[in-house]
Amino acid sequence: MLYDDIQSLDPALVASQDHQAIADALNATRTKSQPTSIGKGTILGVLGMAAGNAFLDVIDNVPDYRHVKSVIQNESFDVSLAVSQYGIDAMVPAVLTQEQADSLKALGTVPDPVTPEQVEVAMKNTDGSYK
Repeated sequence: MLYDDIQSLDPALVASQDHQAIADALNATRTKSQPTSIGKGTILGVLGMAAGNAFLDVIDNVPDYRHVKSVIQNESFDVSLAVSQYGIDAMVPAVLTQEQADSLKALGTVPDPVTPEQVEVAMKNTDGSYK
């Protein structure tokens, strides 16, 4: 999988075999999910009062979100889960902007850096030649 990520970069960068530069390019956007439970306070803090209240009003009043309401009240709404992210995205553009939705979903991600050594291993065959 790392090899595929490397291959998606600028071909000139990949051809340079500069493992540090390749790792830096990958690390600029590389993230992974991390379980992160939030509640109303965090939602309001991230979205602000107007958007946060609008978001929570939908959660509190729309039947499709009836079970989410108690999860948020218990501060156990895990924004790293695909179903949570889908629910947040479903509120764009009616309630949230894409930027607001992305800010909320970003709470459930952390950097997933790779080292130059990992890049080198991914780029080489077992005999040490480049793929």
